This record gives sequence, structure tokens and C-alpha cells, in this order.
Amino acid sequence: MNGGGARVAVDVAVCTVRVAALHVLLARATAGPFAGTWALPGGLVRDAEPLDDAAARTLHDRTGLTDVYLEQLYTFGSPDRDPATRVVSVAYVGLISDAGRFPAVGAGEAADVAWCPVRRLPALAYDHADVVRTAVARLRAKLQYTNLVYTLLPPVFTVSELHAAYEAILGKPISELFGGTYAPIRSEVTRRAKLLLSQLSAASASREPHSRKRSIEAIARQ
Repeated sequence: MNGGGARVAVDVAVCTVRVAALHVLLARATAGPFAGTWALPGGLVRDAEPLDDAAARTLHDRTGLTDVYLEQLYTFGSPDRDPATRVVSVAYVGLISDAGRFPAVGAGEAADVAWCPVRRLPALAYDHADVVRTAVARLRAKLQYTNLVYTLLPPVFTVSELHAAYEAILGKPISELFGGTYAPIRSEVTRRAKLLLSQLSAASASREPHSRKRSIEAIARQ
């Protein structure tokens, strides 16, 4: 480890729901002490580059993804997190619907970018396993007071798909969410499901595409 100042990096934990399970997007490290090991997409921040811009840029450079919902998660700064040099990482969590854009780790061992279930992570570079755990905890907590779950769903979805998304993120069947911490979530899922059924039905009845789009966007904000 050198004796200079710390370098700043960004790492992005992009999550999705596929095959009824919460997955995170991994990319093989291309250089450094963990070259060839699965890791989160990320990289060093450029001079005068805002952190949010750096997160979006490095995610695109490694995966080709653009227009992904990103929010700053946590700063990881253990002195020994990178055995080569002192690097402080500002982690982000991202959310997208699956849409089959990448293979799964198990089905595409030769791939450089792949989805992996958060419950079955391979050995990850640096402290990225801690980043994933922190991202999952943040996502689960925010389900109780935000509508972020919609960013994991396609533009048109069924009530069953909405329930499945909650179950995948929380790791519990919807039938077990009657009481305790997740009681408000179950109530909210039921309320939103009924609202979506009625309002999406009305939006779909419109013959004008732009009108349908505006209606669906309005529903998503409720």
C-alpha cells in the first residue's frame, strides 16, 4: 500500500427480480489484485467528476446500461479493502426490471457481466459482498415507505408480479406478511394492487398512446 492520499472509487449494486428471486449484477474485475474475480461494476472517480456522474459512467462502461435508477448507498473506507492501494469507495444501489439483458452467473460462466442471486453470491472482489448486503438492507427498508418496487417491474404488470417482487426482495411469502414489521407493506400492496387494477384498466381503454402513457405515469406516482 502506498503512502499517498486515498483514491476515490464508485461501486454500483444494480438489483433486479428474476425467476422469483432478488439478483445483483456482477462484472468480472479486469485488473488489479482481483482480476478475473466477480465484482460489482465500478471504477475510480475522475478529477472534477461528480460522484453521481461517475457512478452512471462506470456502470455504462462495464455493462452498457443507461438510464438506471441510482441512489447513493454508503461509503466503504476500510484501510485494507484494496490490498494494492488506499481506496475509499462510494457505493450506489441501482434498480431495473430484468428484461433478459444478461445471463445468470451459473448459466454463463464465460460471461463478463451476469446476474447472480443475492442469496448465492460467489466469492466477490474487495468488500463487495458487504456492499451487496447493505444494498439489500436498504431496499428492504425502503419498501416500507416508498414505491421503489415499481422500478423493478415492467411498464405493465399483474398483481401476481407485484406480489412476487415484494416476496423476492423481502425473502418471505406474501402470506407471512400479515403482522410485525411488514404489516404496513402487505396493506400497501393490497391497496396499490386494487388501485392499479382499476386505473390501468381505464388507461388501457384509451385509444391514444400518449394518453395511456400519461395515465400510467400518474398511477406510478401514487
